[in-house]
Amino acid sequence: MSKIELLREFLNQKLTVAAEEIFGVVEKTIAEYLVDVFRTKEENERLRGLLMVHRGESDCHQQAEAAITLVQVAPEQQQSCSQEWGLHLRREDPEPTMSQCKEEDDTYWISEVEEHIQMLESDPKDPDQVSTPEDFTFQMETEGSVNEAIKLKVILNDNRIEKVILPSQPDSLNELISTLKEKLHLNLDFRLLYEDPHFNNELFNLETIEDLPSPRATVKVLRIRHATNLDLTGLSATELQDAPPERLGRWPEVFVIPTFSMEVEFALREGNCAYLRHETVLKITRDQKHNILDRMAWTIFNFKAYPSDRQFAKAAETLVTKHPCLKEPGSKTGCDGWKNSLKFKMGNYRQKLRRVGFPEVAVNGGRRSKHRPDNEHARSNIKRARRAEVNFLPNFPQGENEASLEKQRLEMVHEMTKENRDLPLINQHMQKTFAFRRQEIVKSSPSVEHLRTRWPALFLEAQVHAEFQRITNQSLQQTFYAALDLHTPRLLTLFREKEGKSTTHGGKFSSILRVYNEQFTSQGEKNITVARSAVLAGLPLLLREDSCDVFKICEVGELSNPGILDGVSILSVVGQHNEVVGGIPIRPAHVSIVLEDKIVMTNSCSWPDALMVVFGLLYSLHLNYPKALGSTFEFMQKVFLNLDDGKLKPKLLALKNELLV
Repeated sequence: MSKIELLREFLNQKLTVAAEEIFGVVEKTIAEYLVDVFRTKEENERLRGLLMVHRGESDCHQQAEAAITLVQVAPEQQQSCSQEWGLHLRREDPEPTMSQCKEEDDTYWISEVEEHIQMLESDPKDPDQVSTPEDFTFQMETEGSVNEAIKLKVILNDNRIEKVILPSQPDSLNELISTLKEKLHLNLDFRLLYEDPHFNNELFNLETIEDLPSPRATVKVLRIRHATNLDLTGLSATELQDAPPERLGRWPEVFVIPTFSMEVEFALREGNCAYLRHETVLKITRDQKHNILDRMAWTIFNFKAYPSDRQFAKAAETLVTKHPCLKEPGSKTGCDGWKNSLKFKMGNYRQKLRRVGFPEVAVNGGRRSKHRPDNEHARSNIKRARRAEVNFLPNFPQGENEASLEKQRLEMVHEMTKENRDLPLINQHMQKTFAFRRQEIVKSSPSVEHLRTRWPALFLEAQVHAEFQRITNQSLQQTFYAALDLHTPRLLTLFREKEGKSTTHGGKFSSILRVYNEQFTSQGEKNITVARSAVLAGLPLLLREDSCDVFKICEVGELSNPGILDGVSILSVVGQHNEVVGGIPIRPAHVSIVLEDKIVMTNSCSWPDALMVVFGLLYSLHLNYPKALGSTFEFMQKVFLNLDDGKLKPKLLALKNELLV
């Protein structure tokens, strides 16, 4: 016998044994299902007989729902019935196939279930057969969930993630986008990316509704910018379409490398494999390097128009980490050359955008050169984000221009003159005119009084918080108070340590701690406002700054005194018996906010709330921090709010390190 015949015989034996084992499992499963159906039917018939006896007492149960009741069969009965069913199968078909067994099983099982359902529906007054969770689960498994709910995790930006539950999967992608616009109140055009579970939850473009995972999915909103009235010279259609009018997120902690052209991606994949085997770097062509730098510059600009040297270094380091074949042998970090190339590429990319009128970079155009010797110096008064403003100078919304936005501004001003204001309408106009307002504030630097006349809604407390959210994509109140409350115990400990050591501010620390200890647990409850006021009053002392020129207190009759309304300050008007924490009132009659020697806002909020409003106004009106408390406001920005990852001044870094001890 040849080897081929021996192999054929060996395979036939193995396959025969496997087929017998499979048939045995299928036979056992069919028998168990049949026994369950048989015993269920028998038990329901027995219950039906009992119900006939007690039918007269079942009026209160006439609305009970009929359900299928599964009865557990004794093991010996299951074994007996299984043997009978197996013998029956062998007599009818000595060698049945798996498909035949499955077909017979499904047919018999479905017919038995349908017969039982019809029998129960014919007698709706059966009081003992009440639906149970197990019955409902069985029914759902049998009938299938036709309209299963879809749960979506919608990522709008780093600080806003929403949960949306849809009753059923939308019929099309356009319907899904329309539904998200309605539920999340999004007045913008966007496309969707989705996390694919088959590729480690990486993001892919959502092209059709069938690609959306069910019943749970994570989608990310990517805003679309439509270019209007622009010269498209020098920019591709993809770049102009994907560039958002407003950025939805801040610079990421881990920079995400974009996808390059197909040719470059293939070359990098092969180069990475060669580097892992032999540690040989890839020699890319000029066109390939151009494609890499171009896509990297586009991605960087979507986060920041003027990145810092540190951010360029992070982007270059991430590029070389993902594609090690691009490492530079002669560089200490392996990516110094890429960092310098990215800097030059970003300069060229900004120049392209400046030519087509992109506002954030066009504002710095027309500088002094050999052709324009009388213009402003190239490096003087550069208008760019300096305090981590994400949307420093955004584009106009799609289809809007100065005339249409001016009309909406006038409607907002008219609404502000009414006694009963339509606040949702005001908020809608403020949102639509955000880019128009920012261009006016950044380019012209108007006075605060002029802005109060043109944009009166900007001086409402709710709109101050909303404007800060638009500029930074971060909630001012929530983030600030969360960080402040987190560091309060440690700051109070530092106050106690400085109380006996500081010769300049030791007495002020003692006053803060004394009033704090007296008022914090007043009326048997912990007063969080007292704790926040005490910590904020002592923060300038830790940074060796004098707060008396910014944190002011006066009585009602002293408002006209000279020096009260000077510069930028928080003016607390108090009565005769107000408690004071280190110069900060605990329960003031009201708090006024002074900008450019005039009161611009007055309300009855707490003193910490007023300090937050001042911080938000400095961002909204593009004003500098008050010189007397420059370090205090910078510490609030970079440590409490985590805005800007740049270097801290020595005393700010020292205080931050003490908080983390």
